[in-house]
Formats: sequence, C-alpha cells, structure tokens
Amino acid sequence: MAEAPIRQFPRHWAVLALFTAAAAVAVWQQIVRVPIDAPMWGLMHNQVDAQVYRLGGYIVTHRTQRLYDGALMNDILPFTYTPFAAVIFVPLSWMSPDVMRWVWTVAVVAALLACVLIAFRLMGFRRDWRVWWAAVCIVLVASCLEPVRTTLWYGQINIFLMLLLLWDLGRPPGARWKGFSVGITAGIKLTPIFFLAYLLVTRQWRAARNAVVALVVTIAVGFAAIPADSWQYWSGTFIDANRVGQPDAVSNQSINGLIGYLSGARTPSTGCGSPSPCPPPWWGSRSRHWRITAGRLC
Repeated sequence: MAEAPIRQFPRHWAVLALFTAAAAVAVWQQIVRVPIDAPMWGLMHNQVDAQVYRLGGYIVTHRTQRLYDGALMNDILPFTYTPFAAVIFVPLSWMSPDVMRWVWTVAVVAALLACVLIAFRLMGFRRDWRVWWAAVCIVLVASCLEPVRTTLWYGQINIFLMLLLLWDLGRPPGARWKGFSVGITAGIKLTPIFFLAYLLVTRQWRAARNAVVALVVTIAVGFAAIPADSWQYWSGTFIDANRVGQPDAVSNQSINGLIGYLSGARTPSTGCGSPSPCPPPWWGSRSRHWRITAGRLC
C-alpha cells in the first residue's frame, strides 16, 4: 500500500459539532433508552462468551474436564474456538468473573478506538486532536450499531481480531512479517482464514506464506499445551457447525445460516455455500488493480 498523502481533518466547527451530537445521542441510547446496567439487555449484563473464554482458559490450567466434551456454561454453551485460543485465554481464568467483565470491556473499547485511528491513518489523516475527538465519537456511535453492540454485549473477541488484521494488512507491501495476523487470528477463530484467500488472489505471496507459517505455529502451540483436546478439535470437531448454534436460527448470519433460514433446513448442505466466499477476494483483487491503474493514468 502506497503511503497516503497527509490530510487535515476538517477544521469547521460544524463538522466537530455533528460528530459530538451523534456521540451524545449514542450516550443517551446507552444510558436512557437501554440503560447500560439494565438486567439482561444492558451492555454490561451478559458477556456470556467472555465467561466461556475464561472457563476455557481455566480448563487448560486445571484440567477439570476435556475442552470439547459438552457445554462449559448454562448446559448449552460449548467452547467453540481453537485449542490455541484456550491457551491465550488462560490469563482470564486468573480473574474473578466481575473483574474480568470490566477488564474485557475496557480492552474491547480501547481496541475499537485503535481500529478507528488506524482507519484514519490509512485514509491519510494527520493524527491531531480533531482526529482523536472524531475517533472517540465514532466509537460511541458504533456502540449502538448491531455488530459492535453484540460484540460488547456477548463479550466476544471479534474487535481484537479486527485490530490485528487491520494493523497488519494495512502495512506497506513487503513489510516485515506482513500477513502473520491472518495465521494468528485464524489460529484463534477460523473465520479470518478468509483473508488467506485474499492474499493469494492479490498475489501477495510472501504475506500468504507468513500467514500459513503463523497458523501452523498456533496449531503446534495447541498440541504442545493440550494434545488430546487439540487432536479432538482438528480431527473433526472444528467442522461441526451445530456447535455454534442452530444453522436455521435468525441470529446465525453465516452463509450456512442464511441457507438454513431461507430453506427451512435445520442441517443445510455445506456444499451449497462453499463457493460463496470466492467472489469477494476476486472483486477485491480487481478493484485493487483498477485503483492502481487509475492512479497511474491520473
């Protein structure tokens, strides 16, 4: 990625006022409309996924049960992440549930702020106080949007993965170990392995190699720490889509979930959805090529 020109964030007071007003509405939403401490639906009154992460880390250190044998919480919530993820969740098991809830939430919000600041940098904006103010306002507004609010409410890891990917893949071509984030994040939650296809389609061979190496390292760490659980996971558990919820549930926003919801099938064929992820990397490659070509023509 070529170095973007330095741009100044708009200085007009109306722009900052607009950001501030949007942030104020978001704060009102979290305090008045759906109070942050409201039972069940308040932003800080669920975080069940973070609790499952904590229990996964606890099992790694105390070996109270097998990681993938049955539910870890509420009799319905199994550990669905990789063995490597359970290893890096060990520090969460050192905290009480209440302390972990606050530490996790603050860390997620800080990670989201870092993502916004990186996005401003990639767009070429100089990081002055106006950019910082706009970034904070965007974080507050984002807390009311479904993807971010759900991540905060459930206590999910998604924003941490986004931060690692955005920072790494936003670096210039040829940057040292560029692409490692794809392997590391895929070694935690399999979804980011999609970006390996992106690196291959865009012919970033070195970054793709780094991604594969990093993924292999995460698998090796899992086997070294919890070999039996790692074998159980990688020998078949990881392809069991029913462990993350019913495919036909409205809340399941995966391609498999979409097929299940539209067809009414509780166990839709995975073969129907497997070609679906292919067009986005190709379109990404084409648009990247068109932007580069247009830049040269200009």
